[in-house]
Amino acid sequence: MLAILVTATAAFWQLRKHDDASLAPPLASASSSATPTASGVPVLDPSATFAQAKSKALAWHEDATLVEIDLAPVVDGKLDPSANLEFVFGKPVGKRIGPGTSVQSGLFVVTADANGLRTGERPGTNASAVAEPNCIVEDVLEKAAKSGLSMHDRLHLRYAQSQKNGRGLWFVSRDGEAEARRTLDGVNCAIIVASTAPATKK
Repeated sequence: MLAILVTATAAFWQLRKHDDASLAPPLASASSSATPTASGVPVLDPSATFAQAKSKALAWHEDATLVEIDLAPVVDGKLDPSANLEFVFGKPVGKRIGPGTSVQSGLFVVTADANGLRTGERPGTNASAVAEPNCIVEDVLEKAAKSGLSMHDRLHLRYAQSQKNGRGLWFVSRDGEAEARRTLDGVNCAIIVASTAPATKK
């Protein structure tokens, strides 16, 4: 009788332990595109976020090609926690693909901020495909700072194809201003001394 009682009690507590474990809330998985700050507000990683955006674009269309990257504000050389990142993709017109080729009017937009990623479509005309930048955001900011641009300003970065230069360029302007303060090559980060390309969207 005693042996039966001990066995039953052990079985009861084992079952109770299993039930409690099953009711425990799952651990939240951290996003690979955001890093928590001291204030608890995550700061997006542009490179990781772009990889996520590209994945969503390829799910939208198998030949989706990059058209534009737009992000602001950047303060003191870092993406502000309140920053908004926008990645725009398009479908090639015809079978020819590659930088400088035209894309169809329906554009796929991935927007990212501290709350996550959102996708949508919008019309667009005269848009062109651009090669994915080899010069990443961190490199752009470093070169811009070395060139004398104040990093204390709220900056706006835009990457797009320049028809005049025949390649992808980064345009760095003060947030809210149309004029580009610095223009950099999207491949090697070289600063383009003379460029009349606009910093803001057409």
